[in-house]
Amino acid sequence: MDLLVELVPTRRYRELVMALQEHVTGFDVPEAPMGVPRPSSVVVSALIKRALGDSVKVFAHVRLGDVNPVGLASLVLGAEVAGVDGVLLTTGDKPAYGELVRQITTEDAVDFLRKVVRVEVSLGAVISLRYSVEAIYSRLERPFSFYHVLRASRENIELLKAVSKRARELNKRLYAYLLVATERNRGLVESLKQPFVNLESVEEEALLFKDLVDGLIVSCPNDREGLIEAARALGRVV
Repeated sequence: MDLLVELVPTRRYRELVMALQEHVTGFDVPEAPMGVPRPSSVVVSALIKRALGDSVKVFAHVRLGDVNPVGLASLVLGAEVAGVDGVLLTTGDKPAYGELVRQITTEDAVDFLRKVVRVEVSLGAVISLRYSVEAIYSRLERPFSFYHVLRASRENIELLKAVSKRARELNKRLYAYLLVATERNRGLVESLKQPFVNLESVEEEALLFKDLVDGLIVSCPNDREGLIEAARALGRVV
């Protein structure tokens, strides 16, 4: 099972990459989380691949709410020529400045990129376990190669088992987010209204998903040291 870390891109991203690379198999780079401007996910992902090569997997995010179809194609093709392992297509959070660009949905985006632009890079989408199993199955049948799974927890493990079974039948890869709370970020994590696990319990929680997903994405927002500690602990069990 892969172990990815959510690497929120900053000007000092290299320091965190170097601190984490020996503990993880890859990096998941979001684009402008919370709608706040940050260094480009595609650019940072490309730089990580140039520095570390095939020793790591790197997934870039593209926010559909920020681009029209031509801009989308440019970003995805850029990720492809840079050797990025996959591009996650997501609407994204409401931008802190300006308005959402509402020109293309996730479903239309994957069709456009595959049939018109004919990109070859792996494309992914988000599925949330707050939706019905029928809705999740419908998204799994779309022409994506991988999915990032939100709201994976012990409380909905039976739903995750069903989703995992169907994904394997369709030869689709699943990567489940593991949101980690520490003393330094607990207020923020609780405000996100998502299932989370305490830092001390990450290994036990990871074991629940080990046979159900292809990888974990550990996220520890606003706590660099907590992220490194969680990655070290998870590296012992995945």
